[in-house]
Amino acid sequence: MGERWPPVYDATELQGIIHKISSREGLAKEIYAPLAPATSPPFFQGDVVALDTELPLLDEQGSPAAVEPAVSYWLVLGNSCDLDRALADVPFTQLLPIRELVVGTTPERVAALTQYRASRQFHLPDWDAGNRFLYADFLTPATIDRRGLMNRGRLTARMSRIGWMLLHACTVRFLCRDDGRFD
Repeated sequence: MGERWPPVYDATELQGIIHKISSREGLAKEIYAPLAPATSPPFFQGDVVALDTELPLLDEQGSPAAVEPAVSYWLVLGNSCDLDRALADVPFTQLLPIRELVVGTTPERVAALTQYRASRQFHLPDWDAGNRFLYADFLTPATIDRRGLMNRGRLTARMSRIGWMLLHACTVRFLCRDDGRFD
């Protein structure tokens, strides 16, 4: 067997950035920016979009399928620059489904999410100041035609700069972590 392939970034430095941001006092209240009047483009990376639709995927047979129940909220993962380009040049973008943590989840799991130690999910404080415990799932991205996003999606929450920085750091960690193929 070979050696474990390391990440392509400085893992210690990235973990330090995630820890520094995630341990900020009052982060839950600071992660979102006030919603401003319509801008161009209408959506940015890190936006929470209300869009009731099933999660499309390829099932165990490799056939198109959809997950029930429908997902109500999505996190825009696609790059803001692409969302500002002409539809002819960039017709699609990516979304992550936002899920609610199930009752009875272990305290260790909750801590891993709220401290942004979980690498496959991104914790989203409830933007409505409610009691929902929400996270975006990096394992189930969906591609959407930007026209569908503009026609049916409704902006619900917009990340602040600090929220966006945390999302970026966690996205890099998810995509570029060491792969463990020889573990």
